[in-house]
Amino acid sequence: HISWDVDSTEPSTDICATGTPVQGGIQCEHVKEFIKVVAELNNLVSMDVTELNLDLAKTDAERERSLEMTLDV
Repeated sequence: HISWDVDSTEPSTDICATGTPVQGGIQCEHVKEFIKVVAELNNLVSMDVTELNLDLAKTDAERERSLEMTLDV
């Protein structure tokens, strides 16, 4: 099982619509790489995505970027 808390990602370039954004967080590309490696082991059973809160985006652009990046991962 993978549990991905989106507020661990870099808010300036990736996901900022979350309650506790972390400056210097990981990049979504690295999250995707990690998931890919785990999935290739054929042991991945489930995954959850937590802490995305589109209501906390300051602009429509932030909201759209946060949603797009989350769905892309």
